[in-house]
Amino acid sequence: MLSWQRDFGGQVYGATVPLAAAVELIHTASLTHDDINDCSDLRRGRPTVNVRWGNTTALLTGDFIFGRLMKLIRSFARIIQVLANACVSIVEGETRQMLTLRDIHMTEETYLKIAHQKTASLFSASAETGGILGQATEQQIRALAEYGLNLGMAFQIKDDALNYVGGSDRLGKPVALDLAQEKVSLPIIATLKKTDRIKSALRAQNTQEVARLLQETGGLDYAMNRAQEYARKAQTALSRHVYFLPGLLSCSDASPSCKTCSPACASLPTSTGHT
Repeated sequence: MLSWQRDFGGQVYGATVPLAAAVELIHTASLTHDDINDCSDLRRGRPTVNVRWGNTTALLTGDFIFGRLMKLIRSFARIIQVLANACVSIVEGETRQMLTLRDIHMTEETYLKIAHQKTASLFSASAETGGILGQATEQQIRALAEYGLNLGMAFQIKDDALNYVGGSDRLGKPVALDLAQEKVSLPIIATLKKTDRIKSALRAQNTQEVARLLQETGGLDYAMNRAQEYARKAQTALSRHVYFLPGLLSCSDASPSCKTCSPACASLPTSTGHT
């Protein structure tokens, strides 16, 4: 939010910092509640609130954070609507995910809907509100919202893939947590289309066998390729309507691994968000 507000001619102070803080508080509150639902004991390499102080305290903490962030944005009617929509979407996405636990027949369409709601919606709202604060045109604000949405999709898909092959030191949370929580993610969906052997590995929660099958069948590669597709869509959204910003799109390489341009060509972010 801060970078977009600045790039559209605004100054990074006054209203912008409290609103940027409000977006981060939404994220923090949602993760606090998420850790309760997932019975998680580690977040960003540290014990979760629910592990240290119990579920009741964690629930009240999340509620308190939501209350505080509303005070930060009370004077900005349009932004309140954008962030309120994001909050509703996050809850709907988490609920939809809870209802599809252990569903090995879940479609890719449903998975993408969940990723859209529980993660990408907040990315989108953050970028959109930056454009609003920077007094961008309506076309540019829509482009920023589209950029954030696609970047959020790329983030969530990569996060789910790393859940099976990343280390806990890199992820900041336990490896294979999705398997323990019986969540069906895109690598699993792709692998189920190739072999039924993964079903028994999932039932047994055999982490090594699941990881082996995901790599052997190309399920992980499929998920990472889909993440890159969304990263390219994010770049395209900016290149169409936000092309005039100095240094923003200074190369023609659409690869999400390009690190020479910021932020459009930045490499896909590593995990610290929703799971």
